[in-house]
Amino acid sequence: MKLIFSDPAFSFQLIRALGSAYYEGADIGECVSTAHSIKEGDFESCTMNGIKPLRESANLVMNVFLWRML
Repeated sequence: MKLIFSDPAFSFQLIRALGSAYYEGADIGECVSTAHSIKEGDFESCTMNGIKPLRESANLVMNVFLWRML
């Protein structure tokens, strides 16, 4: 099934990530936004753009944690 990517490996990983949204493991909008920032077939682009939302989430969690410690 093609979803944003023509490459079956990239499409599979996106579909897998979207599937975890049901269990609150992913945000559909964030998955699609990240997918659009990845260059087709470029694994380095996939790695670098896939890490960015993780860093943003980690920063948010740390800020909430630190705020609660005050």
